[in-house]
Amino acid sequence: MTDKPNPKEPGFSTLAVHAGATPDSTTGARATPIYQTVGYVFDDADQAASLYNLQTFGYVYSRLGKRIPRVSHDQYVHAHKVGRNVRKGELVFFHSGSGRVYHVGIYAGRGRIWHAPRSGERVRLDRIWTQRWSGGWY
Repeated sequence: MTDKPNPKEPGFSTLAVHAGATPDSTTGARATPIYQTVGYVFDDADQAASLYNLQTFGYVYSRLGKRIPRVSHDQYVHAHKVGRNVRKGELVFFHSGSGRVYHVGIYAGRGRIWHAPRSGERVRLDRIWTQRWSGGWY
Protein backbone atom coordinates (compact mmCIF):
# COMPACT_ATOMS: atom_id res chain seq x y z
CA MET A 1 0.00 0.00 0.00
CA THR A 2 1.35 3.39 -0.94
CA ASP A 3 0.97 6.45 1.23
CA LYS A 4 -0.97 9.31 -0.31
CA PRO A 5 1.22 12.34 -0.97
CA ASN A 6 0.54 15.40 1.17
CA PRO A 7 -1.74 17.87 -0.54
CA LYS A 8 0.16 20.68 -2.21
CA GLU A 9 0.27 23.91 -0.25
CA PRO A 10 -1.97 26.53 -1.86
CA GLY A 11 -0.11 28.82 -4.24
CA PHE A 12 -0.22 32.59 -4.47
CA SER A 13 -3.16 32.66 -6.92
CA THR A 14 -5.28 30.44 -4.69
CA LEU A 15 -4.45 32.46 -1.61
CA ALA A 16 -5.18 35.73 -3.46
CA VAL A 17 -8.74 34.54 -4.09
CA HIS A 18 -9.51 32.54 -0.93
CA ALA A 19 -7.30 33.85 1.89
CA GLY A 20 -9.88 36.28 3.25
CA ALA A 21 -12.89 33.97 2.98
CA THR A 22 -14.04 32.15 6.09
CA PRO A 23 -15.12 28.53 5.57
CA ASP A 24 -18.70 27.62 6.43
CA SER A 25 -18.71 25.96 9.88
CA THR A 26 -20.96 23.10 8.73
CA THR A 27 -19.77 22.30 5.21
CA GLY A 28 -16.27 23.77 5.14
CA ALA A 29 -17.10 25.47 1.81
CA ARG A 30 -15.71 28.90 1.04
CA ALA A 31 -17.92 31.44 -0.69
CA THR A 32 -15.56 34.08 -2.00
CA PRO A 33 -17.38 37.31 -2.89
CA ILE A 34 -16.68 38.47 -6.42
CA TYR A 35 -17.06 42.17 -7.14
CA GLN A 36 -17.35 43.86 -10.48
CA THR A 37 -14.75 46.59 -10.64
CA VAL A 38 -13.14 48.91 -13.12
CA GLY A 39 -9.60 49.87 -13.96
CA TYR A 40 -8.78 53.48 -13.25
CA VAL A 41 -7.01 55.58 -15.83
CA PHE A 42 -4.68 58.28 -14.54
CA ASP A 43 -2.48 60.71 -16.44
CA ASP A 44 0.57 59.32 -14.63
CA ALA A 45 1.68 57.88 -11.28
CA ASP A 46 2.03 61.36 -9.75
CA GLN A 47 -1.61 62.19 -10.54
CA ALA A 48 -2.79 58.88 -9.03
CA ALA A 49 -0.71 59.48 -5.89
CA SER A 50 -2.02 63.03 -5.45
CA LEU A 51 -5.63 61.81 -5.70
CA TYR A 52 -5.13 59.00 -3.18
CA ASN A 53 -3.15 61.35 -0.88
CA LEU A 54 -6.07 63.81 -1.11
CA GLN A 55 -3.73 66.52 -2.36
CA THR A 56 -5.76 66.91 -5.56
CA PHE A 57 -9.55 67.03 -5.64
CA GLY A 58 -11.04 63.93 -7.22
CA TYR A 59 -13.59 61.17 -6.78
CA VAL A 60 -11.44 58.12 -6.15
CA TYR A 61 -13.55 56.26 -3.56
CA SER A 62 -16.89 57.36 -5.00
CA ARG A 63 -16.03 55.54 -8.23
CA LEU A 64 -16.62 52.38 -6.20
CA GLY A 65 -20.17 53.49 -5.42
CA LYS A 66 -19.40 54.58 -1.85
CA ARG A 67 -20.33 57.90 -0.33
CA ILE A 68 -18.23 58.85 2.66
CA PRO A 69 -18.62 62.07 4.66
CA ARG A 70 -15.73 64.53 4.40
CA VAL A 71 -14.85 65.00 8.08
CA SER A 72 -13.65 62.22 10.38
CA HIS A 73 -16.34 62.70 13.03
CA ASP A 74 -19.14 62.32 10.47
CA GLN A 75 -17.34 59.29 8.99
CA TYR A 76 -17.38 57.70 12.45
CA VAL A 77 -21.07 58.46 12.98
CA HIS A 78 -22.01 56.58 9.77
CA ALA A 79 -19.47 53.71 9.98
CA HIS A 80 -20.18 50.13 11.07
CA LYS A 81 -18.46 50.02 14.47
CA VAL A 82 -16.09 47.15 15.37
CA GLY A 83 -14.51 48.51 18.56
CA ARG A 84 -10.95 47.18 18.91
CA ASN A 85 -11.66 44.14 16.69
CA VAL A 86 -10.24 45.97 13.68
CA ARG A 87 -8.84 44.13 10.66
CA LYS A 88 -6.37 45.30 8.02
CA GLY A 89 -8.00 47.78 5.66
CA GLU A 90 -10.63 48.94 8.14
CA LEU A 91 -10.78 52.45 9.53
CA VAL A 92 -9.27 53.56 12.85
CA PHE A 93 -10.99 56.56 14.43
CA PHE A 94 -9.17 58.68 17.02
CA HIS A 95 -11.25 60.19 19.84
CA SER A 96 -10.52 63.30 21.91
CA GLY A 97 -11.01 63.39 25.67
CA SER A 98 -14.57 64.63 25.09
CA GLY A 99 -15.26 61.68 22.75
CA ARG A 100 -15.32 63.65 19.51
CA VAL A 101 -13.49 61.99 16.61
CA TYR A 102 -10.67 64.19 15.31
CA HIS A 103 -8.71 61.90 12.98
CA VAL A 104 -9.02 58.71 10.94
CA GLY A 105 -6.54 56.28 9.38
CA ILE A 106 -6.57 52.89 7.65
CA TYR A 107 -5.47 49.93 9.77
CA ALA A 108 -2.31 48.25 8.46
CA GLY A 109 -1.96 45.55 11.13
CA ARG A 110 0.39 45.23 14.12
CA GLY A 111 -0.85 48.46 15.71
CA ARG A 112 -0.05 50.63 12.67
CA ILE A 113 -2.15 52.84 10.39
CA TRP A 114 -1.81 54.55 7.04
CA HIS A 115 -2.78 58.23 7.38
CA ALA A 116 -1.88 61.79 6.53
CA PRO A 117 -0.86 63.32 9.89
CA ARG A 118 -1.94 66.83 8.90
CA SER A 119 -3.65 68.52 5.99
CA GLY A 120 -1.24 68.80 3.07
CA GLU A 121 1.17 66.12 4.33
CA ARG A 122 1.83 62.84 2.51
CA VAL A 123 0.22 59.61 3.59
CA ARG A 124 2.58 57.54 5.74
CA LEU A 125 2.66 54.46 7.96
CA ASP A 126 2.68 55.20 11.72
CA ARG A 127 2.06 53.38 14.99
CA ILE A 128 -1.21 54.09 16.78
CA TRP A 129 -0.16 56.71 19.33
CA THR A 130 -3.05 56.72 21.81
CA GLN A 131 -5.48 54.39 23.60
CA ARG A 132 -8.44 56.54 22.52
CA TRP A 133 -9.34 54.85 19.25
CA SER A 134 -11.89 52.45 17.79
CA GLY A 135 -12.43 50.73 14.46
CA GLY A 136 -15.11 50.76 11.82
CA TRP A 137 -15.80 50.14 8.16
CA TYR A 138 -18.10 51.15 5.30
